[in-house]
Amino acid sequence: MPARPILLLLSLAALLGAPARAVEPAPRWPLDLPERYLTSNFMESRPGRFHAGLDFKTRSESGFPAYAVTDGWLSRISFGPGGYGKALYLNGDDGRIYVYAHLERLADPWRGLVQEAQARRGRYDVSLYFPKGQHPVRRGDVVALTGQTGTSGPHLHFEVRDAHNRPLDPQACGFAVDDAIPPRLLGVRVHPAGPTAAVDGRPMAAGVTAQGDAGLPAELPDLAVRGPIAVSLRLDERTDAAGHRLAPWRLAVTLDDSLVYESRNERLDFGRNGQAVLEWLRTDAGLERWLLRHPLVALDGRTGGDWSLDPRVLTPGSHLVRITAEDRAGNRAQTAWRLLVDGAVQGAWPAAPVRAEPPAPLEGVAWLDPFQAELAGRVVSLDTLAARLDRTVGAVHGPDALAPDEAAAMRRTQGLQALGWGRVVYAA
Repeated sequence: MPARPILLLLSLAALLGAPARAVEPAPRWPLDLPERYLTSNFMESRPGRFHAGLDFKTRSESGFPAYAVTDGWLSRISFGPGGYGKALYLNGDDGRIYVYAHLERLADPWRGLVQEAQARRGRYDVSLYFPKGQHPVRRGDVVALTGQTGTSGPHLHFEVRDAHNRPLDPQACGFAVDDAIPPRLLGVRVHPAGPTAAVDGRPMAAGVTAQGDAGLPAELPDLAVRGPIAVSLRLDERTDAAGHRLAPWRLAVTLDDSLVYESRNERLDFGRNGQAVLEWLRTDAGLERWLLRHPLVALDGRTGGDWSLDPRVLTPGSHLVRITAEDRAGNRAQTAWRLLVDGAVQGAWPAAPVRAEPPAPLEGVAWLDPFQAELAGRVVSLDTLAARLDRTVGAVHGPDALAPDEAAAMRRTQGLQALGWGRVVYAA
């Protein structure tokens, strides 16, 4: 017999005789409720930070069993009056860390361990750490009862973290919920991003808002711009009829069919959590997502840059801009329009100046657009913002510049978030 057939037969025999490799079982769902509704999802915007996991709805009740999703061991218990409330951390044999928070009570004997530590230390707040093997856990064990400690309403906050303690999107780790509802684009706004910039011939933002429940149409009217601009998007993402507003998994912008910006919410580094203020604009109409990347944003899953501020990218002429929002299940929504850079004014986009969110009405402030300030020079760190805020806000262009007391009111809320890049200032 020729050599090649003999080798093939030997290889086949070796494969047939090799023992089968163990297959990791799929993770167990952390709850046994028949419905799987989310009230919050991964990297949803919160004031000054991102949400690090999923919030599972528990019928506005406490006391449902929470289960270990995989084999592993209890590595940490944390009790506090706020934040995660009563929380436990399971290290899985799969190398991941699973966090359960806002719990009503822990399973025994862990509950007793906490009570002993609280009595010994004379305070409620405790954080206990355990080595591997001390408290083993099997997939399907009841580890706690759901509750509302540290928060205002009953639900289970659930996180999946990698071995380096970085949160991952649980929906990409075996905990995806059914979702047949595409994101809904509620409005798009184009901002002048410099003192000489104009949108539709005006030194203020212009925008289009969806009419009815359908969201923005696939095609919007042409828009003339001059100088650098910034685009923000207001949208609605949900997974079920309960209607809780969530964050989109993916956002993308193409310019003439070339990808110029993309964000994918895959993984979060806690050290960069504060960069949420550089991605979201808080207005009186709600949250809007900036569709360009600030130079200080170093979040995972972000590609592209400040394309609309760069004259080498946004050259004179007609350009097709397309926005795509997509959820984890693959449902998507799109809208597109033509930017006429240095083109004739069309007059089809209504003026949509951004209004600030002060703690009380500010007299004399008719509108405040994010980029209407003489902001030049270097980036000022977040720590030095307060000392520079009054001086910087005083340079706002437009008919109603902020007075010092009004600037102080802005500082008590979102700082310069209504003037541009979150709480980061460009100062002379």
